[in-house]
Amino acid sequence: MKKIDNNDRSTITNKAEEQTPLLLTIPQAAEMMHISEAMVYKLIQNQSLPVVKLGRATRIRYAALDMWLQEREDG
Repeated sequence: MKKIDNNDRSTITNKAEEQTPLLLTIPQAAEMMHISEAMVYKLIQNQSLPVVKLGRATRIRYAALDMWLQEREDG
């Protein structure tokens, strides 16, 4: 049996880096889709891109964005 060296940080991955965020900001969503922030706001207004309002903050659920994009890809 091979002994695992806990001091070898090169083999340990950070779980936070592997997880996608639950909510995206407008700039994050724009960057992910390679479009401008203004275009994201237009998609929210004109094409019903689903958002979550938290007080004055507008966020986009990662899963909802993925599903929204898949719907447009398929049809």
